[in-house]
Amino acid sequence: MRRRTNLSGVDFRGQIEAGLTSELSTAMSSESLLSFASDDVVAIVGPIITYWVASGFFATLDTLKHPATEKYRIHPEEELTKNRVGRLDVFKGVVLQQIAQAGLAFVFLWLQGTKELDERDTLFDNYLLPALKFMMGMIIMDTWQYFLHRLFHQNKWLYRNIHAWHHTLYVPYAYGALYNNPIEGFLFDSLGAAAAAELSGMTVRGSIFFWCFSTLKTVDDHCGYNFPYDPLQRFFGNNAFYHDLHHQLHGLKVNFSQPYFTFWDRILGTYEDPVQAAIKHNEKKAAQKSQ
Repeated sequence: MRRRTNLSGVDFRGQIEAGLTSELSTAMSSESLLSFASDDVVAIVGPIITYWVASGFFATLDTLKHPATEKYRIHPEEELTKNRVGRLDVFKGVVLQQIAQAGLAFVFLWLQGTKELDERDTLFDNYLLPALKFMMGMIIMDTWQYFLHRLFHQNKWLYRNIHAWHHTLYVPYAYGALYNNPIEGFLFDSLGAAAAAELSGMTVRGSIFFWCFSTLKTVDDHCGYNFPYDPLQRFFGNNAFYHDLHHQLHGLKVNFSQPYFTFWDRILGTYEDPVQAAIKHNEKKAAQKSQ
């Protein structure tokens, strides 16, 4: 005689729902770059964290003043007095821009929707295609920023009322990289980064790497050091020494390109070699002193 099992107390529906929820949660975690946050959240917060970690590193070097790093400082420390804005105001201005940047990133990602990761396991789809999109994004961002940047210098009203805000930092330092008029910050950095990601066809995950790397590059370009062992400064001709010339009074009309390459400056006649410019400037100063 078969023994009948009493199943009346078993909650099949609850177990099925719990199992589906668990599987869905696991799937979502596996699709995200980080298990504890969605890719959208990382795309919004990642560049901000990158900015302050990188800036904190260079600020530490500024504070320690170790001879091993001081010899690579582009300007003597006393020249910092030429800056026309205090460090606290710079900090507040950067935080304001990053709040606006996070808001734009949220709207951009919401409007964009989800671009599916390509699941095809090939060298081209997993590595070469994302690399090509990344390179395309760099070119788009450089193009966007060059022409806007040059316009904001050539138009006297735009320079005087908007772009001059950034040039109150005669001697740049790392965490002042994004110290801009809010209008400029929106047009140049935030909208430019979003356009580069969208027009190059990046996925959200591709945007994470692109935005974080672009942020790191921008901080490095304003760090105030010309390090021979900094890969960002060695690999890219557009680096801290190149951009520093643009912050000087004698370099305001040259070197508009940022943040990656120098090809637009070279093509359109606004390129000036920072080494030769420094030599000419020092010779001019020496001649003035001898008179």
